[in-house]
Amino acid sequence: MAYESADYHVILALVAAGLGIALVPESVLADTDRSRVAVCALRGLAPVRETAVVHRRRPTVLVRELTAFLRTAADAVSGDGRS
Repeated sequence: MAYESADYHVILALVAAGLGIALVPESVLADTDRSRVAVCALRGLAPVRETAVVHRRRPTVLVRELTAFLRTAADAVSGDGRS
């Protein structure tokens, strides 16, 4: 049997109930009752989440500036110069 959910709280509850394992972002573990689950960090390459900026066809100046800032920040974090 397989369970799927977009709600990380539901996913963690299923794991705590012994109904499987899950890959979740570390950010969702802050309020997790760790007495009911074991958390193991992944070694080697870390999974990456791709994020997109969605805006109207004709973005305002502010949207263009924010998009440029986000690209610059992403490049600085990734260190690979991709946009």
